[in-house]
Amino acid sequence: KSRRILSEEQESRMNDWYNKHLNNPYPDEDEKVILGASCQLSKSQIDNWFSNKRMR
Repeated sequence: KSRRILSEEQESRMNDWYNKHLNNPYPDEDEKVILGASCQLSKSQIDNWFSNKRMR
């Protein structure tokens, strides 16, 4: 399976959310739905992105 690279806009939106919530970088289910809709990503893609981001 090939790796999907996020667009600059998607990456920017996700990083903006992450940076605004550094004290608790765990979006709840509603926030994941909103992020997914605005970035055109699935819930699993959102989950994976945040998991990877927190590990790095």
